[in-house]
Amino acid sequence: MSATAATSELRERLVHQGKEVAEVMNDVVRETREKGKAWWQRGRLRLFKFEDVPRYLQDNNYIRSGYRANYTYLENWISLVHFHNESGNVWTHGAAFIAFVSMIFIAFFGDIHPNAAFSDRVVFALFLFSGSLTFMFSTLFHLHLCHSEKAYIAFGCLDYSGISALICGSAAAVTYYTFYCHSKYSTFWLILLIFVNLLGVFGPLFKAWATAAFRKWRAFLYVMSGVLSGAPMLHYLMENGTSALPPADKYFAMPGVAAMAGFYLMGVVVYVARFPERLAPGRFDYVLHSHQIWHLFVVAAAFTHSRAILAFMAWRLDQDTCPAVM
Repeated sequence: MSATAATSELRERLVHQGKEVAEVMNDVVRETREKGKAWWQRGRLRLFKFEDVPRYLQDNNYIRSGYRANYTYLENWISLVHFHNESGNVWTHGAAFIAFVSMIFIAFFGDIHPNAAFSDRVVFALFLFSGSLTFMFSTLFHLHLCHSEKAYIAFGCLDYSGISALICGSAAAVTYYTFYCHSKYSTFWLILLIFVNLLGVFGPLFKAWATAAFRKWRAFLYVMSGVLSGAPMLHYLMENGTSALPPADKYFAMPGVAAMAGFYLMGVVVYVARFPERLAPGRFDYVLHSHQIWHLFVVAAAFTHSRAILAFMAWRLDQDTCPAVM
């Protein structure tokens, strides 16, 4: 072998070994950096663009990035501390779930009214429980929807069932105190409300329910369910007139119900219109897109209604006796 050939071979070996050493050093540096991070930051989860995710996740074509797809359930839980386009949806209702569960303890052990009987505490706690279910199911849906289409449908069923539970719980509590002194009417309306809202509980068991094509019909059903939930109040007004309502200057009951209805209606409008991302696709992928705003309206409505229920309770319990039966 000539000296030139030997020199060339030596150079190639040195270059090759140098590359191997560099790769090892890079691995060491990378591993050191990873060990220096918190466990949830190691090996960041991959996010995808709209066109790269499965079709069942392509619900809103104005949200262009930040998608999770084909995650394991463990990766879904780890994604709680990552930032993606479902983070706002998960945490808005996750925080509300924690708050409502805490309020259930207040319902039973707190000072909700000096004259509150155990039955009053149960009525208020049942409303809070319905809200807790709603927020828990919603959180689980938005956390795990990216696992698979099967998971999307299964958790979607829970999500929509939770919505019906909250509508029923909200209307039932107001109906209980509206007809507090008329058990016959109270029983009739409570049974009817439960029956009507069963449509929203069992409807999600059908696969078509969770599809994007059914979006407007879902919204329509829940709006109609909300309208029907106001029927007991309309009945009460027809029988007694507005003078028999809790005075707005003393109790937050009627102002609270009006505010709750306003929050829900505004949220539905934003949800269906897909505002504001419709105006600037891709700009609201992570923060303040329509679904997050809808969640905020739902939380505001639920908390407002909790105050309204306490006001209805105070209105009834502040009276020594029930007025004459209609």
